[in-house]
Amino acid sequence: MNKKIITILAIFSCSLLFVLCSKHSSNPTGPTGGYTLTATAYPSAGGKVSLSPTGGTYDSGTVVTVTAVPSTGYIFSNWTNGSGSVTGTNATTQIIMTGNESITANFLSSASLTTYTLTVTSNPSAGGTVTLSPAGGTYDSGTVVTLTEVPSSGYIFSSWGWNASGTGTTTQVTMTANLSVEANFSAPSVPPTCYMLTVTPNPSAGGTVTLSPAGGTYTPGTVVTLTATPSSGYNFSNWSENASGTNATTQITMTGNMNVMANFSAVVTSVGTVVFNLTNPCADVVTIMLIPQGESDTVYGYTAFNGTNAYTSLSNVAIFKNVITGIYDLSIDINSNVNVFPVEVATIAAGTNIITLTRTSGTCGGTENWNLSYP
Repeated sequence: MNKKIITILAIFSCSLLFVLCSKHSSNPTGPTGGYTLTATAYPSAGGKVSLSPTGGTYDSGTVVTVTAVPSTGYIFSNWTNGSGSVTGTNATTQIIMTGNESITANFLSSASLTTYTLTVTSNPSAGGTVTLSPAGGTYDSGTVVTLTEVPSSGYIFSSWGWNASGTGTTTQVTMTANLSVEANFSAPSVPPTCYMLTVTPNPSAGGTVTLSPAGGTYTPGTVVTLTATPSSGYNFSNWSENASGTNATTQITMTGNMNVMANFSAVVTSVGTVVFNLTNPCADVVTIMLIPQGESDTVYGYTAFNGTNAYTSLSNVAIFKNVITGIYDLSIDINSNVNVFPVEVATIAAGTNIITLTRTSGTCGGTENWNLSYP
């Protein structure tokens, strides 16, 4: 009985040992530490390739950083894989090891490259400067250069010109030839330090205008108060030009050189009718106008303050109604020959005031002299 138990245990132990040995000797799927990365520089004098982590043989799934380091006189161009296809142009790239890999860093001799010059001008030269990124002014073909304007104190940037355009503070150019770029600056308009206020009474004898603050010259934005004071025999009428309104006091804000007119009107002390009797032996056509001095656009007519009136030898009476006290110019036009006489209407009664006009000398149709006879 004991011999049977020993025999069974021996057989079981041998079977277990066989199984364990069989499992230990089997091959796993995918090698561990068995993938190779081959990195080559072309041409070999052009530079070298560094690997991180180093070694060249890696476990499956390892991420390897590959960096191209050009030699003096060379620049990095691109990466190509084992089949010659370009896989990137950055000097640093990464490869995930899922099999044996091959990569080549291609370098170019600097002497074989075309270079171009970028010329930058500020207009005006005192207006500002321009910074370049990358700096230098001489660039390999295809280089993208960023230009940034830097205005001087008292200037503002306006625009880019020549081989660049736009009004942004930065711009970019691609170097495909020798290029010239102009940065245009301008001095901002500066308002004058003061403005002039010119005030005119109309008529000049009608009154005066006082200013507060006084002076007539003011800094921009100053608020000036104008007060009209009529002379004796006048009333204030209104403001015109750069001011308006009928109040004797007004205000303006100085935003530029300004002109203000204070208009006055004579006080009506009496109103009457003036009759001019004409002694006119030549039977000429006579036009008479009674014009208040200083108001040449106002003409007294038969029934209103306007109009001209023509009279012949058959009707030698000129009647002007609603005439007030004042100094007038009496214009006598005989066959387009004009004579002007000052006439003082000192007192106008409510009734009729007669002034006699008598032709005293001269040739009919020519120069004629007239005499005024007041009542």
